[in-house]
Amino acid sequence: MINQLFLKIGCVVITGVLIAMLASKMGLQPAENTTTADEQQERTTQTSLPIGSIDSDSESAGAQRDSVAAGRPKDVTLRVGKIAATPGRDEITQIRTLPILDAQVRRLYALAKAASCRMLSPGAAVLPTLTSPQPGQASTIGRVPSITVGLEMADEGRNKLPAVTRGQVDTYFRKHRLSIQPVVYCDASGRYYLGTDCQAAFFEVERPGTAIQAEPMIESAVARFRSLGVFTSTADHASADQSAAEDSIASLDTGRTLAMAFTFERSDQLVSEVASSDRQATEFLLFHLPEQSMASETNDRQRSREPEIQMEVFITSDNRRTLNRLNLQATDVNSPLPTISADIRFDKMILMGMYPAEPIVTQIHYRSAGVLSMELVDRLMSGSSDRSSMTLSEILDQFTLLSRSRSSPAPVARDRQADAKGSGKIDASDESWYKETSRRKYDRLNQSLQPIEKKDAPF
Repeated sequence: MINQLFLKIGCVVITGVLIAMLASKMGLQPAENTTTADEQQERTTQTSLPIGSIDSDSESAGAQRDSVAAGRPKDVTLRVGKIAATPGRDEITQIRTLPILDAQVRRLYALAKAASCRMLSPGAAVLPTLTSPQPGQASTIGRVPSITVGLEMADEGRNKLPAVTRGQVDTYFRKHRLSIQPVVYCDASGRYYLGTDCQAAFFEVERPGTAIQAEPMIESAVARFRSLGVFTSTADHASADQSAAEDSIASLDTGRTLAMAFTFERSDQLVSEVASSDRQATEFLLFHLPEQSMASETNDRQRSREPEIQMEVFITSDNRRTLNRLNLQATDVNSPLPTISADIRFDKMILMGMYPAEPIVTQIHYRSAGVLSMELVDRLMSGSSDRSSMTLSEILDQFTLLSRSRSSPAPVARDRQADAKGSGKIDASDESWYKETSRRKYDRLNQSLQPIEKKDAPF
């Protein structure tokens, strides 16, 4: 009887406890939900920013953040869309002189690996439509076809290939060609300048309108062309008493000359017994815009036409001892002869010895319209006590005028007459430069032809 009484009392107590727990839980649930809602609303308030803004004033930023951002704009806008593809002159890799020593050249060439010439995508136009610049706006003009490169098989590597493969390679080289095309830009003032971006279009000679897919051996050969940078003259001509106008003119000269370098293996008989590392030669390829390379500032009808950009190309030879101005009379993509012809040798065969790989350029052929010693170029850039220094762009301008006057004086005379009509006067410094350069050139030639006198060495 007593046990049953204790059991009933225990059941009543347990039931009461459960009821109290249930009631307490139901009473606290609305307050908890309210707290969660308040926290969620606070988070939404903190994270909700105006559309297009990624930065705003905040009370929790602290004094340190305010001091750091004091010189920065407070309104930083998030811009969605295509980023402008026109780099400024200060955003392009710049160089002030050409390296002379082999170690300097190799170091600069190794650093320029990321600026190698790129193959144009298959299906792209070999002759692109250039974009006319808008007045007062910087823009990208486009790729300018400058030179064409033809490929031939070197004689020393011809016998190493099977007869079938040799015939296929000869036919492949004969039917295809490369077009080297640096990219030209235009600043807000209408002056053209070059960047370090350079592309190569591989196309068929019979169908030169569209680029095609090149073989891997062609792509590896094109990658040997690397952009070292564009020439600038701001540091060389800067002085304490230099005015702002002169500094602006010097900065506009930046980008008129693009320096590229390429490597190949010399196949001369004199170096045939030398180690392969010593046979490696590095030469420069210079793309130069003339001094008056500016966009037309006439009416809208002429501005809508495709801009005409003239470009001169120079190449060094004899291990960078001689500067040659290329003859660009046959630069069209459908020209029967390329501007430069390169001999290629293959040192490796893959796919059961039927497919050539690892091409090596052994020799380069081209037509020169003028020759200048690189020693003279270095002296003109360094200057002397009686003559101020010149930039490389200025030297190339004068070299072009000099070579044109030697080869075809009539067109140059007409150009100078046209310049005289436009400017009202003829600069007499050109004539003095012609005479000075010609005198030095022939003096050096006469000295090289004179026999060397050797005195008897004492015993």
